Amino acid sequence: MRGKKIILTDQKIYAVVLVILVLLQAYSIFNISNTAVEERVIILSSIGAIIMLFANYKVIGSTWNFLILMICVGSLIITCVLHSGLGSALMAFNLLIFAVIFNNISISQTLYRVIHILCAVLLTYYLLTIDMKTAYSTTVMDRFGNRLNTNVVALWALAALLHWVSFLYTQETKRWLKGLLFVVLSVFAGYYIITCNSRTALVAVIFFWILCIFVHKPIKNNAYRKISVILLLLSLLFPLIYIGLIGHVTNFQFLGKSFFSGRQNVWGDALEAIKEYPIFGSGNDIMMTNVAGTYTSSAHNMLLGMWKMFGIIPTFTTAFFLVNNNNNASFGERNRIVQFAFLSSLICCFFESFYTYSHLYLFFALFLIAFVKPNEVEQTDPATY
Repeated sequence: MRGKKIILTDQKIYAVVLVILVLLQAYSIFNISNTAVEERVIILSSIGAIIMLFANYKVIGSTWNFLILMICVGSLIITCVLHSGLGSALMAFNLLIFAVIFNNISISQTLYRVIHILCAVLLTYYLLTIDMKTAYSTTVMDRFGNRLNTNVVALWALAALLHWVSFLYTQETKRWLKGLLFVVLSVFAGYYIITCNSRTALVAVIFFWILCIFVHKPIKNNAYRKISVILLLLSLLFPLIYIGLIGHVTNFQFLGKSFFSGRQNVWGDALEAIKEYPIFGSGNDIMMTNVAGTYTSSAHNMLLGMWKMFGIIPTFTTAFFLVNNNNNASFGERNRIVQFAFLSSLICCFFESFYTYSHLYLFFALFLIAFVKPNEVEQTDPATY
């Protein structure tokens, strides 16, 4: 029949790949103690990122963007040759490609809803499998026998809330009912966040609430980019300020805990590694002193951690593509709720390396997909899935 040809559009490819990626991410957290599963999921995610990029290479934008991307990939390869950390480098590659794609595509409202409800349901189910009785010890167990850090659990709870609300605000329901459900979902997430004693996730929730209540329209693209850049730069400067204040400010309490929690140990070691390997990083060769006096590979700060592992080029390239789109005026305004979700998640960059943690990053990177076509457009646009 004329007009009924089956066309494999970029939108259909995105739909299939995105659903598979979410399911893979959920599978990895259900098997979080299994490094073999983690490695396979990272590799498959890299393949998915490449498929989406080739489906619509125009998302890269200018030749200048392409050159920046190639230089960054080259820098990551050099790091892998000089140091350990191939899996971490693939993670950084995935985040970079997803940032390029997600910032420069427009999806249907149907696909938008599917992505967010799928993430919300999977995360909620997993949270319900966790025994929170030992949260005071910063370690809990899930039903599958995995030992979990409470900071990670709190970030999953934050992601679940943000995905639920992103889905909720596309539903044609009464405003008061949306508000009530927003409160109920916040209480659910708040239970895990407060039980885990995560000040970072709590501040992100508060910031999200403030934006949702007081900002009633999407933030303009230029302003959105500037706010994102400021938050990322502040997150990178914060460890320096934090370390500098030690000895000058004492007994300062923040949300019931001492402001100086020992992060200066991790950040001090990370800064020393950056001084020694500023250009291409040190991969996972150098461990850092944790808050408890043990050793960790996480810098507990997204950009600081990237710089320590991969050097200056991937760090600032990733920051650039996280906040950059190709001025796609035809896409119109961003969806304001996912805008707020992404901005709120940047609060966590100050204290967590979650955008470079394989069991977390995709659940937050999906908030970069903010250009959504309403249903009436879907019905007239054959390229939209």
